Amino acid sequence: MGFYEPLFSIEVENSYFSSGSWKDLDFVPDFATEKMISSSGMLLKKTGSGIGLFCEKEREAALPLFAENGSIRFCFKATAFDRNFSTYTSMPFAGGKVLLFSNSGGRDSLARSGTASSDDFEEVEKLAGEGILGERECRIPPDFVVKILIAPQERGRRFTIRFGARESFWQYHLLGNMNRENAFIVDLDSRVEFEARGEAMLPGNRRSSVFRSKERLAVQEKTEYRFQLRERSQSGSRVLVKRLPTASGARLGSELIDERREIVLENYVNF
Repeated sequence: MGFYEPLFSIEVENSYFSSGSWKDLDFVPDFATEKMISSSGMLLKKTGSGIGLFCEKEREAALPLFAENGSIRFCFKATAFDRNFSTYTSMPFAGGKVLLFSNSGGRDSLARSGTASSDDFEEVEKLAGEGILGERECRIPPDFVVKILIAPQERGRRFTIRFGARESFWQYHLLGNMNRENAFIVDLDSRVEFEARGEAMLPGNRRSSVFRSKERLAVQEKTEYRFQLRERSQSGSRVLVKRLPTASGARLGSELIDERREIVLENYVNF
């Protein structure tokens, strides 16, 4: 094996994770990119939070053969292994569209607004017309697509894609023995307030008392929030649950709040 030098790398950041890196992503080259990598002796490697593409030094003189209008085009389709990523990642969705991150304009930070947003949407049909997405992928698109254009002589560029942590209302359903008339939730750091939202009927004819945060909260892998479930009594209050579970493992839902459709993360408490 000869000496390989880096052409470029793509790293994905996600502010939900304490490391700041989104590691469980699968990158698949589109047909044209895969064919070019195979025929040119390039090496595609998984990195900590993305991929790196390398070229064998002895074969780099052939790179201009793959260029069109002075640039070589590479395209990758990315899918998260954790299919619950939407509960903690701020990622927009729209029918018939997919997130496309490109270095057009010479930028190394590929999200148009700094972090992934609806500004990065591209029509699925357009990407299919370019041969990037196949028939099945038009029905079930990847989570996002990355398109890189580099000049044959470029080496070692590092591209980044940033995703924010999801911000949403946190909601707790108190079930079974925890569904008590005088229960309430407190933040031990006095930063977040929860309000009682009455009762809800859940599947299986189960009743729950519902509490929801008054504001949107960011979901973090290692949250600093310290929420406690208490019950009012004649002598003051007593602790029912010393530390409530955080919303990182919650179910994603939506509700109409102040006449706006809002994302709600729901946790179920039944001890």
